[in-house]
Amino acid sequence: MFDTAEGNVSVVYQHTFAMLRKESDRGAALLAGVLLEGAIDGLLAKHLKCLPKNKKPRRDFASKIDLAYQLQCIDEGMYACLHALRNARNTFAHKLVSNMEEKELEKAFSDLFRSVLTQYPNLMDKWIDGINAVSQKHGAGRIVNEASDLTIRIRFDNFVTILVSDLFRQGST
Repeated sequence: MFDTAEGNVSVVYQHTFAMLRKESDRGAALLAGVLLEGAIDGLLAKHLKCLPKNKKPRRDFASKIDLAYQLQCIDEGMYACLHALRNARNTFAHKLVSNMEEKELEKAFSDLFRSVLTQYPNLMDKWIDGINAVSQKHGAGRIVNEASDLTIRIRFDNFVTILVSDLFRQGST
C-alpha cells in the first residue's frame, strides 16, 4: 500500500495525514477504511501463505479484522479501534450523512475515540500539551484544555493517522 515508504513510518504518517485532510468528512471516513484495510492486508500477508499475484483474500473488512486478531497480528485494543472505525465508515457508506458532527454518527465516533484512547492511554494529554506548547511559543497562550476543544474531524484525522502508522510499523518489521 505504501510501497515508496520502505519501512519509514514517518513517511506513512505524513502521507496518511495529508490524504485525509484533502477529503470531505465522508471521503475521510471512507479513505480511512481503505487505508486501515490495506494495513491489515499487509499484516495478514506476513502470516498467511501468499496467493498467486493479483489475488487477494475474499474477505470483508470485519472478517479481516477478526482474522488479524485470531492470528495475534493485532491486540484487543487495536481490534476495538478497527471495528469502531469500521462502524463509523459504514455509517457514511450506507446512510445519508454528510459530516462527522451529525447526531447519527455520535455513538460511532464516541466508540472510536474511546477505543483509541484506551489503546494509547497518554495520547490525548501529550497531544494537548504539544498543541499548547506551540501556541504559547507564538504568544497565543493555552488554546486547548481537553479533547472536546478539538473538533471531531481533527481528532479523527490524527487518530486514524496514528492507527495506520502503527499497523504499517507492525507490518514492516
